Amino acid sequence: MNRIAGETHWTALAQGEPPEFTDVLTAVQAELLREGLEASNHRPHLTLSYWPPEPLGILPIRPIPWRIDEILLVRGCGHGPDYHYEVLGSWGLHAVPADAQIELF
Repeated sequence: MNRIAGETHWTALAQGEPPEFTDVLTAVQAELLREGLEASNHRPHLTLSYWPPEPLGILPIRPIPWRIDEILLVRGCGHGPDYHYEVLGSWGLHAVPADAQIELF
């Protein structure tokens, strides 16, 4: 993650979009469409605030490496302060030695 930005919610955003993320997203979207479900587009991010006090332009930050050890498939439910995610499925990723860093984002 190398910047924070957002209008309706603030998010930490990844530098670039790694091909591995695109591959996973493409596969998930294809399966959702096959099941007749909506397949929206996403990018690597971490939500920091859903109801920030004001819009935020792009704020560069010192890059933060982010290790990924699990992928979740979630569905957004509710509205406003009751908004939450329902986990539909989860997949653990292969363990990596403690001295190695996954450079996914």
